[in-house]
Amino acid sequence: MSTTQSPLEKFIIGKVSIHNPEFDEMHDSFMALGIIMSIVIVLGNGLVLLLFYQERKSLKISHKYIISMAFCDLFMGLLSVPTQLYMMDNKVPASSKDCPWIMGVITALVQTSLTVLVASSIDRYWAVKFPHHYRIKAQNWIANCIIIVSWIVPCSYGVIHYFTAREATNKDFLCFMGQETYDPIMLRFLLYVIMPINLVIILVLYFLIHREVMKLFKQDDGESRCTRIWKIMFQKQDVQKKVGAMLIREVRTTFLLLLTVFLAFITFIPGTAIGYVMTFRPDLIEVKPLLICYLLLSVNSVFNPFIYAFNIRNVREAATRLGKRIVFCNQVPDENEIYSTSGTGVDSSQGKA
Repeated sequence: MSTTQSPLEKFIIGKVSIHNPEFDEMHDSFMALGIIMSIVIVLGNGLVLLLFYQERKSLKISHKYIISMAFCDLFMGLLSVPTQLYMMDNKVPASSKDCPWIMGVITALVQTSLTVLVASSIDRYWAVKFPHHYRIKAQNWIANCIIIVSWIVPCSYGVIHYFTAREATNKDFLCFMGQETYDPIMLRFLLYVIMPINLVIILVLYFLIHREVMKLFKQDDGESRCTRIWKIMFQKQDVQKKVGAMLIREVRTTFLLLLTVFLAFITFIPGTAIGYVMTFRPDLIEVKPLLICYLLLSVNSVFNPFIYAFNIRNVREAATRLGKRIVFCNQVPDENEIYSTSGTGVDSSQGKA
């Protein structure tokens, strides 16, 4: 029994058809960027994980979440991006037996990346709002349980999609996230419940974190907030004496995680917007923005390793010296201006305060 399609449905299928010549025009650029991104993601996050492994004796609770995000980014480079390249290179149709596992892998990793950010944001709010309580109550087993849940639950979305994938009514529809490939209930659940709730939770938590952090800057010492942030980020001794090394450590980690969240929003929001556009305004769909949004889902995994590495003391010190050489035209200022450290710990301020 044949089903009639509305003009809009025919338009969508025509735009996202394997026979659309626009996909051929974008093929080489998409493949080249995807390959470069995959290599950079794997090498960058692999190096970060190696550095954290070398500093494993000095790891703290907050670093477990960073390591979890690094693993998630690593799998984005190993699995998510290559599956997108495989789909594009072979023009995998929605009717193919490969489409369910392709979209399952992408769904699982994208949702895991977002959920791990939520878990990390909750940890950061706890550490900044109640630093002493966090120091006493935050245990390894609690962090491990939270991280395990933040992986199992979103990965289950990919597994559920694999077993509930909709049989495509049009064999020419390319394997993309949409009504031709997803179960309608699952698609609405992801687009209208899971992703909005996670994004709102992150926004609310960082608004609350911002309020707490700004309290540290309300000092009548004539310093601007930018100067004080710089001192906190680079661990100046005078700030530690006034605020406390333990809280400084948590605030610095929070600032670095905030950069990760900012990059995640740049990547997740366009990807989510495409789903809404395909639902409410399918006449606005264009091939180039569609492919760009799919690549954007992994862009944050390219830059995150640099943020993660900054949590490692030796890497941070080297970056500080390099930055000062650039600013001062290779004339490095007095070494006394750089906070001196000893040993090889991940963070020299992470001893007991």
